[in-house]
Amino acid sequence: MAATERVVILMSKAQKRAVESRARAAKLGIGAYMRRQALGEAGEEDVVLGALAKELQASNARAARALDDAITRLEATKLQWPELEAAARRHAEMEFAELATVTQS
Repeated sequence: MAATERVVILMSKAQKRAVESRARAAKLGIGAYMRRQALGEAGEEDVVLGALAKELQASNARAARALDDAITRLEATKLQWPELEAAARRHAEMEFAELATVTQS
């Protein structure tokens, strides 16, 4: 689309330098940069960043589910601790009883 209209914008020298710097960083002319910013047009970098942001959100959701699953498994394990501890005590008592029998013989 050919540009046929002109818009004059007044700004300070510092603001102009900042716009020039940002346009240069975006590899655009000042006019193209200002149009893109004013109209919300996505440049190639914006598209890539948008895709990365979506992937990051999905990754965070997967990580949150994995953490929730791990916490659930840990809570289930904590419920088994008394039973596991009792079994370990019984096992230890049997071993100590066997040692006592061997020692007394």
